[in-house]
Amino acid sequence: ASRPPLPYRPLAVDYEISTREAWSFALDLSDLGALRFEPLASPGWAESLPFSTSEYPFSVRVPARLLSNATWGYWRGTNITAQPPASPIDCDALPSGACGPLEQIRLVPFGSTNLRIAVFPWSH
Repeated sequence: ASRPPLPYRPLAVDYEISTREAWSFALDLSDLGALRFEPLASPGWAESLPFSTSEYPFSVRVPARLLSNATWGYWRGTNITAQPPASPIDCDALPSGACGPLEQIRLVPFGSTNLRIAVFPWSH
């Protein structure tokens, strides 16, 4: 379904940034020893461009589960993310398919991204 275009507002420019990549993860904190700080920068990162949106100075690897759109997705059919679900999330108590399998994700500093998630739900 297409949305109507935004109204022309020359002093309030709107930007829409979206992704086709998975983003709605719940961090799995059942084993805090599984969280890994990786101090190495990505191959193209340089001090001369510290806020590159494709490179990063360090990262953190975290076990996580992808949540379904019904569990944490978009607000009322828009591209605005819904409020994160309350934590802790009990994946065993949710309907089948609400939580994906455990996987490792890489978190990078805010300045190294275009899409930014400040608060993640968590499970254990």
